[in-house]
Amino acid sequence: MSLPGNGIFVVQGEMAMLVTAMRRSTRWGSHSFPNEEYDVLMRTFQDLKTILNQVDDLRLLDPATYLSPFLEVIRSKETTGPVTSLALSAIHKFLSYGLIDPTHPSVPATVEDIADAVTHARFVGTDHSSDGVVLMKILQVLRTLMLSPEGTMLTDESVCEIMLSCFRICFETRLTELLRRNAEQCLRDMTQLVFMRLPQFSAAAAPAPCAAMGLSLKKREKGKKKGVQNSLERKSPVMEQASATSVESDEVDAKSNENLLRNNNQDKNLCNEAEITIEPSRSHARASQDKNLCNEAEITIEPSRSHARASSMDLSSRAPLTHLVEKCVSGEQGTDQNLDENKEKEDPNAETEKQDPEKTEQIDENTELTTKETPEEEVKSDTEDGCKMSKSRTEDSEKLDEVYVNNRGIRFTPQDEANLQPYGLTCVRELFRFLISLCNPLDTQNTSAMVHLGLCLVGTALEVGADQLARHPALLALARDPLCRSLTSLLSTERISIFALDLQVAFLLFESLRYHLKFQLEAFLKKIVEIVSSDTTKAVYELKEIQHLALEFLAQLLRIPGICTEVFLNYDCDVYCMNMFEELTKLLSKNVVSSTAYNIHSLSLEVLMTVIEAIEVGSSQPKEDKADIERPLSPGPRFGRGGQISLELGGLEDPAQPQTHHISQYTGRAASEQHLPTLEEIEKIVHTKKWVTQGTELFNQKPEKGIEFLQQHGVLATPLDPAEVAVFLKENSDLDKKMIGDYICKRSNINSEEGGSSVLGAFASSFDFSGLRIDQALRLYLESFRLPGEAPLIFLVMERFAEHWHSTNGEPFANTDAAFRLAYATIMLNMDQHNHSAKKLNVPMNVEDFVKNLRGCNGSGDFPQPMLEAIFHSIKNEEMVMPAERVGPVRDAYLWRVLQRRGDTAAGRYLAVSPANQYHATLFAIVGPPTVTALSAAFERAPAPTQEEISSSQPTNLAIISLAGLQRVAGLAARLPSEHGLTVDTLLITLCKFTQLTGPVSSPIAIGVTLGQSTKAQMALTRACAVAAKHGDLARAAWTQLACLARQLHAASLLPQCLVTAEDYLSESGVVPLVREPRGADAGLLSSIYSYIALGETGELF
Repeated sequence: MSLPGNGIFVVQGEMAMLVTAMRRSTRWGSHSFPNEEYDVLMRTFQDLKTILNQVDDLRLLDPATYLSPFLEVIRSKETTGPVTSLALSAIHKFLSYGLIDPTHPSVPATVEDIADAVTHARFVGTDHSSDGVVLMKILQVLRTLMLSPEGTMLTDESVCEIMLSCFRICFETRLTELLRRNAEQCLRDMTQLVFMRLPQFSAAAAPAPCAAMGLSLKKREKGKKKGVQNSLERKSPVMEQASATSVESDEVDAKSNENLLRNNNQDKNLCNEAEITIEPSRSHARASQDKNLCNEAEITIEPSRSHARASSMDLSSRAPLTHLVEKCVSGEQGTDQNLDENKEKEDPNAETEKQDPEKTEQIDENTELTTKETPEEEVKSDTEDGCKMSKSRTEDSEKLDEVYVNNRGIRFTPQDEANLQPYGLTCVRELFRFLISLCNPLDTQNTSAMVHLGLCLVGTALEVGADQLARHPALLALARDPLCRSLTSLLSTERISIFALDLQVAFLLFESLRYHLKFQLEAFLKKIVEIVSSDTTKAVYELKEIQHLALEFLAQLLRIPGICTEVFLNYDCDVYCMNMFEELTKLLSKNVVSSTAYNIHSLSLEVLMTVIEAIEVGSSQPKEDKADIERPLSPGPRFGRGGQISLELGGLEDPAQPQTHHISQYTGRAASEQHLPTLEEIEKIVHTKKWVTQGTELFNQKPEKGIEFLQQHGVLATPLDPAEVAVFLKENSDLDKKMIGDYICKRSNINSEEGGSSVLGAFASSFDFSGLRIDQALRLYLESFRLPGEAPLIFLVMERFAEHWHSTNGEPFANTDAAFRLAYATIMLNMDQHNHSAKKLNVPMNVEDFVKNLRGCNGSGDFPQPMLEAIFHSIKNEEMVMPAERVGPVRDAYLWRVLQRRGDTAAGRYLAVSPANQYHATLFAIVGPPTVTALSAAFERAPAPTQEEISSSQPTNLAIISLAGLQRVAGLAARLPSEHGLTVDTLLITLCKFTQLTGPVSSPIAIGVTLGQSTKAQMALTRACAVAAKHGDLARAAWTQLACLARQLHAASLLPQCLVTAEDYLSESGVVPLVREPRGADAGLLSSIYSYIALGETGELF
C-alpha cells in the first residue's frame, strides 16, 4: 500500500484536534502551566508543528518524529480519558492509512515504541463508561498494529505484551461484556496471524532457551478470604515504606496488608484472573487517607465530581480498568498517590496526586495480581525453559536510566536496532504453550471461561497452522503431551459448550497430526467409546446431548479419506492395542439395536453407513501410482478473504495472485507408507492377538498357565526365550502387576540358566536407565511390577536392577554392590517416610540420618552427599507407589506417562494409508455383519413412510434409509467377496424376510391385503427384486426364498405380464398366457363341445 500524498495534512489535522482537546481541559486551560510536564506535552506539539511546516512530504521525516508527541500523551499520567482516546485514534489512523513507511530503517524501533506506549497507557479516569471507551481504543490500536505490515517487525517481547494486554482485559469479569468480547476477537485475529506466519519461520530454528517471556499465567493462591484482593505484583521502596507506616485499623484492610507483605518476596507474573473490587467510599474524610490506602489490598478511588478539580493520577490507581493494560507485562507496582513531589523524584515508580476531599469521593479499586505456578505436568518444558526473558520491562527505574529527555521535552531512548529481531518461532511456541495451559482442566485455577477461551484460540491456531506444526519439533512436542492430555481430560466435563468445543479442537488436531499422535488418538477414542456406551441416568438430557455430540465427532472423523483403514492397521493389527475398529462397529450396531432415543440410534446408524460409504468409495478408486504417493506437500495453505484482508494480515498473501489448492492437500497430508503389511501378515497378526488376549487372561490367573498357553499357540518360543518373555511382560499393559512380580521372582522348577533368573535379567535389561539418578530409575523399574514381600526375593530383584543401572551409567560407584546397597537403602527410606506402621514404631529419618547410614557403603568410601540429599528429598516429597493399582489423578498421570514412553519407541510409528488400498475386503468382513444387524433392526422399528417421504430426493425416514443401506451393503458384498464374511445370500434372505411373503402359500386375497397394507413390505419387495436382478449370479441359498416369493406373487396374480405370458405369433394379440385359466363351474354344453373340438385327436391344443 503506497503512502498517501496528503499524509502531512492528516498528521496536522490529528494534532490540531488533540491540542484543542488538551486546551479545553482545566489542566491546560490557563496560559501558565501548572508544572513542567504539562509544558513539555504542549511544547512537543509546537515543535512538531514547526517541523511539519518546513517539509512537503511526510516520507522525508523519521516516523518517530511525528509519532512521539502522540505517544507521550498516551504515556502521560496527567491526561484525561478523552485526550488519551484522541491520541490513540490518531495512532490508529496513522497505521490504517499507511503513513509509516515499512522500508524506513527506524520502523523496528518505531513499532516497538508504539507497542510499549499503548500497552503501558496511563490517563486520569472519570467513570467506567469513559474508561471502557479508552480500553476499546487501546484494543483497536493493538490489533491494527499487529495486523499491519509493520507489525511483522515487532519483537517477541512486544508481541507477548500485546497479547497479554488483551488477555488481561478478556479475563476481567468486571468490565463490560462488549469490551471483553472485543478483546476476545482481537485475540482471535492476532492468534490467526501468528500461526499463519508459521511457513515463514525456519523449521530448523529452535526456540531460545530463555523462552518463557511472561506468557505463563499464575493463578490466585487458595485460602484467601473472598473479597479481599491481593496487592500489586512488585512494590517500589516508597510503597514498602508506606506499607510499613500504615495505621489503618480496618480489619479487612489489615489482613490485606498482611497478604501484601507476605507476597512482596514472591516473583509474580501476569495473573489470568485479575479482579477489580469497587466499593463506595465510607466517608469523604477517607479521601484524605490515600497515603495509607495505597499500600493496602483495596485501594479506594472515586471519579471526581467536578472535572475542573480532577486530580492527576496514575492509571494503576485513578483508572484501575486501564491498569489492566498498563501492568500487563511490566510488573510495575502501584504507587502512593499522596506522596510529595520530592518522593516522586526519588522513586520513579511513585506517582503523586492531590485530592480535594470536599469535591471528590473515593471508590476502592484494585487489581489482584496474585499468581501461582503452572503445574509441572501441564507443560513439561517449563522446567527446561523457565528462565526469564532477556529484555525486561518490569522496572521503571531501569527504564528511566536508559531514557534522556532534553530541555525541549524530546525523549531519547537508546536502542540497538540490530538487536530488534522480528518475532518468530519463540513467540509462537510461548503463545501456543500458554493457550494450552488455559485448556488444562486439572488446574483448578482455570475457570470455565478461561478453558473456553483457550479452546477457541487453540482451535483458531489449528485451523490456520495445523499443517505446519509438524515441521517444528517444539510445537509438535506441545501438541503431543499437554494439548492431547488436556483434550482427553476435557471429555469428562459436564459443560456441553466446552465438550463440543473440545471435540472440534480434537478433530482439527487428529485430522492433521494423527501421524505423530498414534497412542494419543487411541486414548481419545477410548474415552469416546466410554461416553457413547455409557448408560447412566444421572442427567438424562445432558448425557444424551453429550452422546449425540460424540457420535457426530465419530461420523466426522470417519469421513476422513483412509482413516478407517488406518484405525484398523494401527490399532486392530497391533498386538498390544485395543481392537478399535472392531469395537467401534460393534458398539454402534448395539446402539442402533438397543437405544431408545431416536437421535442416538439414528446417529449410530449414520456413523456405520459412513464407514460403509468410505469402504465403497475406496474400493472403487484406482490405486494411486508411485508418483502420487511421493507427491511433495505444499509448504502450507495461505488463507485470506482477498485483497484488503491479505494486506491487513501482514502482507501474507498477494491479492493479485489468487491461489487454489486441491482438497487432497488437506485430507492426505502424509504420504502413504511404502512398506505396509500384506494380507497374510495381517491375518497372522490378528490370530496372534487373539491368542495373546486369551493368554493374558490365563496369566492374570496363574502366570505359568498363561506362558504355557502362549507357547502352545506359537506366540512364545519353545524352549522359552527370556528376551521374548521380557517384551511380553513389559509391553502388555493388561497384565496384573502382582502376577508379573510373582513370575519374574519365581525360582521353583526353573533352572538357573533357562529359568527365572534369566527372565528377570532380561526384564531388567529391557529398561533404559542411562542418565537417570538411581532413585529415578528405581521408580521407573518398580512401576512395571509389584515388588514381592519376601526379603530374599526383593534381594534378587534389586540385585539385577543394580547390575543393569550400574553398567548403563558408566559404573559411577566403586562396584555393583555399592549400587545395590544404595538402591536397597532407597526402598527402606521410602518405607520409613511413608509407611504408617513404621512411623508409629520409629521416628522417621532425616537427611543427616540417611547420609550417616550410608557412610562407607561405596566400597571403602562414601557416596556424594549432594546426591544422597537429592535422593532423600525426592523420596520424602513423593512416595514410590504402584500407580497402576491407584485410582484418580495418580493412575491417570501414570498411564499418560506410559503412553508417552510407548510413543517414543518403534511401536509409536503410525501407518498412513491412501484411500485406495488392498484392505477394504478385510474391513468389510469386520463391519458388514454388525451393519446388517443394525440396518435390519432400524427397518423393523421405523415407522412406515408417507408418499411424500418416498418421493423425496433426500429421505429422512429411517425405513427408506435402512433399505438403501442394505442395498449398498449387498453391492459391497458382491464387489468384495469373502469366504467367512458377508455374502449376497445373507442380504437377499434378509430383504425377502421383510416382504412378509416367505411363509406358506396364502389365499390370493390375503397376499394382496398384506402387501397393500404394508408400505414397508412393498419397499422391501422392490429392493429384493433389484438386488436379485443385479447380483443374482452370486446368490445360492437365497434362491429358495426368491422362488417362494415368486410363487406367492403368482398365486395372487401380482407378477408382471412379462413373467406370465409368452410370445404367440398365431394369436391375434401376439401373446399367450403361460398359466391356464381355471374353468368356471357353470360351464355349459356348448363350451364342452368347443373344448373337445379344439383339443383334437391328440388332446393337444392347436
